[in-house]
Amino acid sequence: LFETDPSGALVAYKATCIGSGRPLVMDVLEKEYKDKMSLEAAVKLGLKALVAATEDTPSAESVEIGVIENGKKFRRLTKTEISKIVAKL
Repeated sequence: LFETDPSGALVAYKATCIGSGRPLVMDVLEKEYKDKMSLEAAVKLGLKALVAATEDTPSAESVEIGVIENGKKFRRLTKTEISKIVAKL
């Protein structure tokens, strides 16, 4: 992931976020992110980080998840896919 701030600085990350809950999310990502995570494990980690920042339980209706898999185009997960992952949290 690449982040460009208003000054034009470009920073590369393997896992990052922006916004008011950034410190809480980054704490989760720094402790639990692993190279070569499965797609499902990465999505679960993202949802766990979101919970840390919002203290709210995510649902298929409250989040949108987009993924880019190696060799494939960007796609959004369906509500059914999201519901299955949320159920495993």
